[in-house]
Amino acid sequence: MSDQVTACSPVRLGNLRALRMLGALAALSLSGSACDSGDEKAEDPVATFIGALPNDGTLELEVPGEEDVAVAGLPLAMIEAPLLGEPSDLRVRTGAVRRFLRQLIDNMTEGLDRLTDGSPTRRTADGAMWLVRFPDLGIDRALVMKREDGHFSYTIWTRAIGRPGDLRPWHFLLLGRVTPGRNGDVRGAMWLDLDKDRKPRSHGKVSVLWSVIGNERRIDVVVFDGTPDDGELGRLTRNYSYQDGPDGGRIAFDAGEVDVHIVADHQGLERVRVATRWNAQRRMRADYAAVGPEVRADGYRVLIGSECWVVPDPDVSYETRVAIPLAGDARVTLFERGDVGTCGFLVDEPPIVATPGAIPIEPVRPSELDEAP
Repeated sequence: MSDQVTACSPVRLGNLRALRMLGALAALSLSGSACDSGDEKAEDPVATFIGALPNDGTLELEVPGEEDVAVAGLPLAMIEAPLLGEPSDLRVRTGAVRRFLRQLIDNMTEGLDRLTDGSPTRRTADGAMWLVRFPDLGIDRALVMKREDGHFSYTIWTRAIGRPGDLRPWHFLLLGRVTPGRNGDVRGAMWLDLDKDRKPRSHGKVSVLWSVIGNERRIDVVVFDGTPDDGELGRLTRNYSYQDGPDGGRIAFDAGEVDVHIVADHQGLERVRVATRWNAQRRMRADYAAVGPEVRADGYRVLIGSECWVVPDPDVSYETRVAIPLAGDARVTLFERGDVGTCGFLVDEPPIVATPGAIPIEPVRPSELDEAP
């Protein structure tokens, strides 16, 4: 990639906050330009791209009252704990999953600010590359951006720092895409190869789809065949979904294959999915659904457990567990305690977690990296 400077070159701002502000303005209209060409306004693609990148607040997962639950340091393996046979404490599991997803997303966005905090190393009219050395990590990282018909695609690559003149090979780390819209709306996608992030016990691949449309947010995470936090979990593909807005929100996840009984003669694993909902009054309800050989052996098609609570009250105000028989749709109540009137949602919502798609394909290495010093 060769440097391109024209009489209408956009200003290269070194301050990240200024770049993000300029990018946000550019997403609203094309009036925040470096120069005019007749009646048309020129757009700075670098500023628009940086303004659309996810920041700490964009992908923050906020679950009401989650900070009040004492689960600091709780291993993710708790999600694998039996869900039946004793109170399942879905409230605590919701907090554990929120922390797990926050760690995954932080891993994906780590270093984006440092990579783009400054002028690009190289740029053209529709692309740019940042090359940053991290001596403390012993690596170089490169971010390569292309503008393509209304959206921006970007990749992040890493290489070990060798002796002077010793150019180590580049390795793929992250692929992303952002599409800015009007009034600050934005959609994005990222996927990260955890096998190459140099962190202990990080395996597999993670993809994130996200959108901020008006005052509604949605974040979908898929962990492909990985153990990104706790080696005891085994290699599983799992889906997580989060959404929120002024009227409430929802977080749902696939807990994988779980032993749902604490009974000696039950040894099978069930597929378990969990969803937690909340409304603007901070009333919360969590439901899980379990299907599999143990459930069928008991004569049921699905088991559904529910819990309700009101933030900041630390206690669950209502619990129930029902089963749907193999024959017919009439529900059988196995357990019930508390006042159902305390629930912000009076009916359970069998969790639906989308089927994972195919693992993204690693992109071709950009030619710009061949010219990196």
